[in-house]
Amino acid sequence: MFTFIDKQLDKVTMYRLTLYYVIFILSSAVLLGAIGVLHYSPYSILYSSAFFLFFCVVANDLFSWAFNVVSNDDSVYITALILTALITPPASVIDGKYYTIALWTAIWAMASKYIFAIKKRHIFNPAAFAIFFVSLTLGLSAVWWVGTPALLPFVIIGGLLLVRKIGRFDLVLTFIAVAFLSIVIPQTISGSNFLNVAMRAFGNSPIFFFAFVMLTEPLTSPPTKKMRMIFAAVIGVIFAPWVHIANFYSTPELSLLIGNLGSYFVSAKENLLLVLKKINILSADTAELVFASPQRLRFQSGQYMEMMLPHENSDTRGIRRYLTLSSSPTEDDIMIGVRFCDNGSTYKKTLLSMEIGDTITAAHLIGDFVLPPDPKQKLVFVAHNIGITPFRSMIKFMMDKGEKRDIILIYSNKTEGDIAYKNILDEAQLKIGLRTVYVYSEIDKKTIEQNIPDYRERLFYVAGPLSSVIAQDKILKGMGINDSRIKKSFFPGFKD
Repeated sequence: MFTFIDKQLDKVTMYRLTLYYVIFILSSAVLLGAIGVLHYSPYSILYSSAFFLFFCVVANDLFSWAFNVVSNDDSVYITALILTALITPPASVIDGKYYTIALWTAIWAMASKYIFAIKKRHIFNPAAFAIFFVSLTLGLSAVWWVGTPALLPFVIIGGLLLVRKIGRFDLVLTFIAVAFLSIVIPQTISGSNFLNVAMRAFGNSPIFFFAFVMLTEPLTSPPTKKMRMIFAAVIGVIFAPWVHIANFYSTPELSLLIGNLGSYFVSAKENLLLVLKKINILSADTAELVFASPQRLRFQSGQYMEMMLPHENSDTRGIRRYLTLSSSPTEDDIMIGVRFCDNGSTYKKTLLSMEIGDTITAAHLIGDFVLPPDPKQKLVFVAHNIGITPFRSMIKFMMDKGEKRDIILIYSNKTEGDIAYKNILDEAQLKIGLRTVYVYSEIDKKTIEQNIPDYRERLFYVAGPLSSVIAQDKILKGMGINDSRIKKSFFPGFKD
């Protein structure tokens, strides 16, 4: 069952899955309202959704035009529906208080993406910023009505699928654990019943929705696992409502904004307009795009960036993707390897139809799927099809630096004609002693045992589509390989 789910998740981008998730939560709320489980009318929830969608789209279009910035429609819809889940639905069509807070939050959520942005990258989570700003200026607060026991199962089920897709369990679990402790321990020490406090913390609060949807926004969270866990822990501590300075008490949105600000200072600031130089066909279904960059990009082999490619009549998978840099830090050009097929997305088709001189915007350098600092550490690279791209970067880097490591590459494809970068792999065998094992089936326990007798001494790097990476991870753990010795690379929107 999980294999089927993972293959379906492979086909959906992170932004699109987040949008589906929030729609699922609101649809569940409408159903629960209709049968009387929620005290909010299904009509008021639908009306509120339409209100936020309309005014967020209008406000975003105006700001996008004024600042001459191409926007991501999915991001606008997601923010609008998040606000729907946080702002109390109107009691009636003449609910003046609702219109005041809803209109003001819609405007400032969109404004924050353009006004509070550096190099066209927004600093704060738009929904959190809008709610905090409205509270500060109008004295009106959001109730986060999504944090109700009736909706909890829907929030958790959908949220787990979302986090499974984007690989951010480290971030979410760290936050939930720290937030739970920071809320429960002080109240328990002061005499409150532990179970009652725990139930309020998990059942009557937006902690899970906050963690799954808002905390994981990639543009406002740190780029590496270590920094993400620190980010999550800090927010978890100040998420507790008893945290305050004088009479100014913490709220979920304030804790996130503080975390966002810290994240900005530890994240890479590159935002590049790349110019296409050429397209190389690497195999039967893989191409490499070579771009000139206006400045030398500082990165580590194995990292990836978000690539924005605006195009007309984009399909449901949007105009953004996270793509691995297949180029080495030692090379002047920026290169990405992409897999293509006849029924691919409009994004992929537009990417492959680019002409020399066309541009694409690259931003948000991220990832800690990088070489270990100890060159004596024995390694195994496990690449499934297009998952070869981060390894191409690492191998080329080692060749250029004359750095030899004990590495075995197991490279899985359907046929020999699907092999990409074979010239690099052959050259690496001569220059740095790389050993490559080509496999035209699934990489199972037998394949590993036959080709890597000392596999228990090695650190495994696994890259490819989400479903392949998760399946490979399961095989390795079944062979007794500890999770700490398995590094995995999959990221939002890997395959389309």
